[in-house]
Amino acid sequence: MSTIAPHNRPILLATDLTSRCDRAFDRAVRLARDWGVPLVALHVVERFAGERRWRRDDTAEMMRRDLSQDVQENEIDLEIVIKDGDVATAVLAVAAEKDCGLIVTGTARHDGMTDTALGSAVEEMVPRSPLPVLVVKQRPRNDYRRIIVGSDFSEPSARAIMIASDLFPGASITVINSFTAPGSKWIDSESARDQVEAMQKKLAQEFEETIGSAGSSLGRRDYVIEHGSPDEIICDYIVDRQIDLAVFGTHGRTGFRKAIMGSVAAQLMRRVGCDVLMVGKTSENRA
Repeated sequence: MSTIAPHNRPILLATDLTSRCDRAFDRAVRLARDWGVPLVALHVVERFAGERRWRRDDTAEMMRRDLSQDVQENEIDLEIVIKDGDVATAVLAVAAEKDCGLIVTGTARHDGMTDTALGSAVEEMVPRSPLPVLVVKQRPRNDYRRIIVGSDFSEPSARAIMIASDLFPGASITVINSFTAPGSKWIDSESARDQVEAMQKKLAQEFEETIGSAGSSLGRRDYVIEHGSPDEIICDYIVDRQIDLAVFGTHGRTGFRKAIMGSVAAQLMRRVGCDVLMVGKTSENRA
């Protein structure tokens, strides 16, 4: 996998060709144009017994015709790829083959790409992907201006912040951390919460120093530290502050590990109303 920054490499759009992937297509085109990189549009066709081959060929031709027309006025370099097989596996394979820096997808219908609002294929792909995965939910009327990053002050959280800062350098980034003490009643006292909050703020300061030492061009971040459930705090903040993009590292520890990993990941991605960027480990760090 290339070490070139994500925004200097091709973008992979994974689409099921339904209208509900139009927003993802529009965002991918916008990013490819702004970054001056090629766009690879991928549609994965799952095999079915007795399927007529000419229907599959018709799908391929329709995709080439429609997408080519849609991108003409945007003056971007478009490559259309159609693959057979498992969706998540095919997306990751093509992303590696084309040396992409970002995967973009959307919410779609009950088949190959999804079985609910956010598909099983996307949920399967996210923890396996060495690339950031952008799940588009909103119409891309503007650039991403207001971003939140859910953080537990771990290395994956730091990576999520650095990726977000690299991809969207003009955005305002707020780091949100929640603290709880599962099974303990003392946290309900005001003095105890103040003590834990003070410890979390100290961790945030050390965390910020670590990020700052990694690069001088990451810009400034604000921190919000609250007592409570991570998903509740994130959802409330997104609504109240009209956040454009939520960013999460997929391999955290305490708190956000529980909120992001496993079955709760799908729940959080479905519940959040804004676009979501999921940042996993790099291929070099994966076992």
